[in-house]
Amino acid sequence: MFNIPTQRLAKVTVTETTSAVTLSVNPIVEAALSFTPRHLVLRAEMQATSGNPNVYFRLNGDSGSNYNGQMLTGYGTTKAAGRDTSGTEFRLAGNIDDLSNAFTPSETLFPDALSTRTHKSALCQTGRLEEVVRVAAGRWASTAAITSVTIYVDSSTFAAGSTFELCVVDETFNIDEQILGSNGTTSVTSIAAADGDLVCIGNFRSTRSGLSDNMDFWLNGDTTPTNYSNQWIRGIGTAVAAAAINDNDTGVTVATTATTSAFSPYLAQVTNFSDGSNDRVITTLSGAIYDASNAQVKQGSIRWNNTSAVTGVEPRGTVSDPWLAGSMLSTYAVPKGLITRTELSGDASSVAFTSIPQTYDHLELTAYIRDNRSATSDDILMSLTPVGGSSDTTNANYDTQLLQASSTTVTAAQSAADRAIGNIPAASETANVFGALTITFYNYTKTDRHKHSLSVSGRAASASGMYIRSNRWENTAAIEAITLTPSAGTNFVAGTVVSLRGINSTVAAAVTDIETINGIASSDIEAIN
Repeated sequence: MFNIPTQRLAKVTVTETTSAVTLSVNPIVEAALSFTPRHLVLRAEMQATSGNPNVYFRLNGDSGSNYNGQMLTGYGTTKAAGRDTSGTEFRLAGNIDDLSNAFTPSETLFPDALSTRTHKSALCQTGRLEEVVRVAAGRWASTAAITSVTIYVDSSTFAAGSTFELCVVDETFNIDEQILGSNGTTSVTSIAAADGDLVCIGNFRSTRSGLSDNMDFWLNGDTTPTNYSNQWIRGIGTAVAAAAINDNDTGVTVATTATTSAFSPYLAQVTNFSDGSNDRVITTLSGAIYDASNAQVKQGSIRWNNTSAVTGVEPRGTVSDPWLAGSMLSTYAVPKGLITRTELSGDASSVAFTSIPQTYDHLELTAYIRDNRSATSDDILMSLTPVGGSSDTTNANYDTQLLQASSTTVTAAQSAADRAIGNIPAASETANVFGALTITFYNYTKTDRHKHSLSVSGRAASASGMYIRSNRWENTAAIEAITLTPSAGTNFVAGTVVSLRGINSTVAAAVTDIETINGIASSDIEAIN
């Protein structure tokens, strides 16, 4: 998800059917980390034993009326927005399926999860086969630090093989952290050049007088709106909307009249932030649960009309700056777990990753990419290779559910025979404009399930688009190779950069590896808190 670097705290693989799984923040494991953790990530891949039960989760065992959320969903040809006002649990992840070999992936970020400064916010990305794709935002009305997450279904049970992981964001990749003790700005400067992406995780509240504020994302101190173009899609209440404008307003945040202690989650990925000589591109996901009645979730793609390397970032309120005290921003230079990186010095008909190590739990592919189709855009096709097999280019073996925004038009589409994984700029688009693509492959080595991935791609220039996909490859084999090709074009162009990284679910530290905590032998500790 957005190239976030993580270390695992806890993992459960279901071996017998169960209706609920609880993952805890183990203080002993937390104490053994080489850094102070800030954010949590919940990663799951789930199958039901029967039917299509809804997946819910609770924090710290709280079943009170303290949860609220906003969803944006595509299913079939229907695009929809909805509110989660049940109050007694998060309903961000939608439902799962009992189809043979089919597991539903879901990933949720909890910014500033381990502090007691604010209510806890969440951003979720999920997809059920080629039937549903969803992004969502939520707020838990508690300032308590998150100590556990319980995931359960409202009917049926989780099938054997379902996996659940609770992770911390790996702060060893952090290049800047800002936690505001008083009202102020969050501006990161003097970012060193590197091959890879920037990832920004924030938790914000605007000082604007009102319920809400939009968010800008400035690069290198450039605050001229017309130097940016963007495409966004949002769900607000039950309404779905989209827009393409010359501005960099793609985020949303709560403001001063929102519920006390409510803050907004924010996630941004600056793909290929300093390499090459083409325009920079940003993908964002944000949400704002203003009060019990009003909420919004928003996904966007920004192009900065500048070929300079990114040396500074500043997320800020559109109407009001500075942020309220308690707001925070963490900035990371990634990738973590890089397997290989391909940078094209000339045109190429494909980009392939072969002999992928089978030692990771999940894979994530990121691309900064453009092709030579004689049009403003083109689809990217993906073919997967099973271990010991050949590249599978049969469309009928691939399925997808798409939620798409193009200018002000929002559409949803479903296909049982489609290898498209993203949409990118092509030859007729403005010079130097590249698109961003991120694909997360879940449990790519397991042979008891079809391979499922979630992908996000965006482009913003003379023509713009935001594409959110849930993808399934109807094959239970482990993935050995991934190949990307243009759909209608013949080549990816020079300057294209594609990276593949592994996500390893190894526990941050085993309890038996920890000799002391605060100078006390671990063998002498009977209980913590």
